Amino acid sequence: MVGRPVADLLTGAGTTAHPLAAIGDIAVPLRRQDGTFLPCRLAVRAEREDEAGKRWTVTLTPVEQASPTAALDRALLETLFTVSPVGLYLLDPDLRIVRFNPAAEGMQGSSVAEAVGRRPTEVWPGFPTEAVERVMEKVLATGQPVIGIEKHLHPPGDPEHEHVYSASVFPLHDGRGRLLGLADATVDVTDRHLARERLEVLARAGTRIGSALDVLDTVRGLAEVSVPGLADGMAVEVVEPVLAGEDLEPGPVRGDTVLRRAACRSRDDPEPWTACDQEGALPPVAAAEALADLEPRMVDPQSSLGQRALHS
Repeated sequence: MVGRPVADLLTGAGTTAHPLAAIGDIAVPLRRQDGTFLPCRLAVRAEREDEAGKRWTVTLTPVEQASPTAALDRALLETLFTVSPVGLYLLDPDLRIVRFNPAAEGMQGSSVAEAVGRRPTEVWPGFPTEAVERVMEKVLATGQPVIGIEKHLHPPGDPEHEHVYSASVFPLHDGRGRLLGLADATVDVTDRHLARERLEVLARAGTRIGSALDVLDTVRGLAEVSVPGLADGMAVEVVEPVLAGEDLEPGPVRGDTVLRRAACRSRDDPEPWTACDQEGALPPVAAAEALADLEPRMVDPQSSLGQRALHS
């Protein structure tokens, strides 16, 4: 464009629709090289006059056009920050919190006023925010989103139970490609997580329990599948004739039937089977009663029955 009339840039070239002599900001549609138009704000300022003539400073600032979906975009943004069940966090490039919606506030139990301007590790030190911040730093460095980060929290609304959240972190850029910050979209997937764990337990049970005819192998398989998938600890008691290879008639057994501990397993025991080497160890009282009437028992460890079971 050097040496050509400035008016050649304007869509109304050859007319006086956009007089450049005007001082101040005017709206002009500029013509790109490919013939398309770009709406801009044009500011012309007189600088100085010398032997070469009068000099001007011309500033062009692109103006965003209102797209046909602008109203829909605004409605979506408003919904995300008011009634959406998905937790949404906005952070600047320094990982300082800018804003989050009510769903996110319910997950963390902190107000926006308490959190704005601070990093997640500063606002929620008791939560696994260090790992999340490392992921965010990776997204900032690579510009690539990360999908499906699992976060395990005890939300203020349900402090007695652990909830599992799936978070996706992605960068935010403006129309010129400049990095504005990050967004963290988090959804509660506790039910889905539990369902997946149950399916995994069933899959392990199908391949491990009953794969051999040996009684001890079967009960050990039951304990392996159950701990830690379903319980922190488990003991399996069988009636003594079963260990001798005898067949039993279906139905309840007599109250004085001898039980033997065939398998036990604990989440915290590095050698899961060593505790079961106590041949002849007495089973919990509730186990014998359950075999006599074929009804399950729930025993409180702090009760007298539970204490007898723990010491047996």
